[in-house]
Amino acid sequence: MMRNIWYPKKMAEYVTAAKQEELGVKKDAVLERDSTFGTRKQRKLERKQDKRPEKKSSDCFRPVVIEEAPEPIELELLSVRQSKLLD
Repeated sequence: MMRNIWYPKKMAEYVTAAKQEELGVKKDAVLERDSTFGTRKQRKLERKQDKRPEKKSSDCFRPVVIEEAPEPIELELLSVRQSKLLD
């Protein structure tokens, strides 16, 4: 994938000895691949973020209309004795 996809598209580059030295990484350090790099899940998230229009700070706020609170509902509960009479 590195040779055929990522490197030609300039999504990634090879880490050479000169690049390691430039980054300040020791020669005996172990470099590991990011297992989430290039995964379908990551690409889907990136696509969704690209499609979302940017919100202006004024778009984050909207007027809220406060209506009167509804009247509370009253429930009549049966006692254990009353419920047994219904059976």
